[in-house]
Amino acid sequence: MRTNDKHPTSNAILGSAVLFLIPGLIYWSILGLQFDVNDWLRIGVCVFLATMAVWARYKPLAPAIVCVVVYPIMVGIQLVCGTPIGLVMGILVAATFLLLLIGLVSAVGKRSDQ
Repeated sequence: MRTNDKHPTSNAILGSAVLFLIPGLIYWSILGLQFDVNDWLRIGVCVFLATMAVWARYKPLAPAIVCVVVYPIMVGIQLVCGTPIGLVMGILVAATFLLLLIGLVSAVGKRSDQ
């Protein structure tokens, strides 16, 4: 199921970067960019996930594993820094992690096909 020579894992990781950025985009449109720890963390994780998505186009297994391990750590850092977790934020966090897991399963599945 390759489209445009991309691996589905790359699409899943890039989608998770977009999902992770949504609360920041809403917050920043209302209050502006504050450049606090949460803002830097949100920007940094999105850049990290986008970089992993580029890497996953060529070697999907390693970036998928790294993303599944690093993402809960980043969410934990956000919680320690005081990011409020409401229902919508919880759904977005869970959906992002689920998308990363789907990317990992896709990478493992493609690896076993070869």
